[in-house]
Amino acid sequence: KLVLPGFHGFTLVDHKDSGKRRIMFRQGLKERSVLFEADEISDGTLRILGLLAAFYQEQVPTLAVIEEPEASVHPAAAMGLMQDLLEGHSKDMQIIVTSHSTDLLDTKWIGDRHLRVVSWEDGETRVTGISRGTRNILDRHLANAGEALRTNALRAPEPLPPRPDLKMWVLP
Repeated sequence: KLVLPGFHGFTLVDHKDSGKRRIMFRQGLKERSVLFEADEISDGTLRILGLLAAFYQEQVPTLAVIEEPEASVHPAAAMGLMQDLLEGHSKDMQIIVTSHSTDLLDTKWIGDRHLRVVSWEDGETRVTGISRGTRNILDRHLANAGEALRTNALRAPEPLPPRPDLKMWVLP
């Protein structure tokens, strides 16, 4: 009910023309209950409901990847939801979150051990830890991760030279 005020539930309805099922949301409106189709609900509400469904399904996954949880969602709602999901589920599953949100990265408990820098170089995606300089900034509390991103200080270490003994395969 925090995500969708007046939410009374949802139901699945068979679409007569296509034979597909649709989700209909029931929401209170004054003295009555009104049905809304999923395409009449905001993108942010659907994203949050999708996340909640993924985390609270019967068979708990061992890995959850959440891409840009702040997209289409009020920043405070995104931060609160992420904090609740991470606190409540990180013992049961590995949770990977990708984000450009400095607000989300400003969360006080995010430290250098939680961060990875993703970059695109020479046709390859590289995922690394953060540089020694960035780690020093965070460890000395000169800035938090969001401030480091805002000031372009959230950097990857200088790449190591390629190792000829490691073979990489590039899929077409």
